[in-house]
Amino acid sequence: MSVKNSAFIIKRLVYLMLGIFIGLLFNNLFLSAAMSLIIWKLFRQADEMIEMKRKKNENEQFRVAMGIINGAYIQSNDIIKAVRENAERLPEAVKDIFLKFLVETNFIDSDIERAIERMREKSDNKFFKEWCGCLRQCQKDRKLKYILLTITEKMLDIKKIQEELDSMLFAVYKDFISVCVTALMSLPLMRVMNREWYVILTQSMTGRITVAAVYFAIGISCIYAFKINRPVFID
Repeated sequence: MSVKNSAFIIKRLVYLMLGIFIGLLFNNLFLSAAMSLIIWKLFRQADEMIEMKRKKNENEQFRVAMGIINGAYIQSNDIIKAVRENAERLPEAVKDIFLKFLVETNFIDSDIERAIERMREKSDNKFFKEWCGCLRQCQKDRKLKYILLTITEKMLDIKKIQEELDSMLFAVYKDFISVCVTALMSLPLMRVMNREWYVILTQSMTGRITVAAVYFAIGISCIYAFKINRPVFID
């Protein structure tokens, strides 16, 4: 079993145990089942959001790097010179890809088109792949070099749209999370504020099912709410 699969199984077991523990706090097996499922889905959603954030950061790193190289390449019509003269200005996260391109063209294979194709395969970023494809065509027709600018401009437009979307949804998320926290805390608070109702909700079968259903509904609402704000570049 690989380390990745082992980590996946351990994480799922932790989510399962956490859900069971929450249910047992209120002596409610229905709540344990509901919370185990919801916690698993929420943490899975969190993993997806972390991956989306990584892709957004990667897009920005490539946008900056490609923008720097575009300017130098348009002036010199020499991609090797453009990369070499600006290598130190490239973002650290993507610099290695371009440095390997220089090494390959200088010491392994002087065919620029093949080197660009190999560089293209070093990342699965769709904008970078599009840029490399265009750059390869530029080696046959120099007039196409201005199309390189449209790729980085498109990335900048996407970044601006995403920032506007994040700003609009921030206030909505803030209110939504406040309501969810209030609803989740209602049962523990009821133990202090109204002991009789708390006993009914935690000791009777109907009460336990009701609590589990309410918490499950809150969890499902959170899952779908967080799915709304997906990066605009995600296919």
